Amino acid sequence: MSTLPKVLMGGTLKGKFPNRRRQEQQLTQRQRKAIGTVVSIVSIIVWAVIGMWLYELWLVDAPNWAHLIFFVLFGLAWIFPAMIVIRWMAKPDSK
Repeated sequence: MSTLPKVLMGGTLKGKFPNRRRQEQQLTQRQRKAIGTVVSIVSIIVWAVIGMWLYELWLVDAPNWAHLIFFVLFGLAWIFPAMIVIRWMAKPDSK
């Protein structure tokens, strides 16, 4: 039986890809920080563009209090995805 039907039937891939875990752990903390910095900068730019798009779409004629609530909440909401990236970047190197 091939690998795909075994997995679909509830089997596991244990032992099929022994180097996969080793390859995932080869990034050093320095490399993760470099990648994470680029990902963070790109994601903040994308987040800002999405925020401006949503503002233009729904909030142009809204009252000032709606603008304030939207921008405060939207401005703080990027922290949650950033926490995931920061936590990944801060992982110590495996020895």
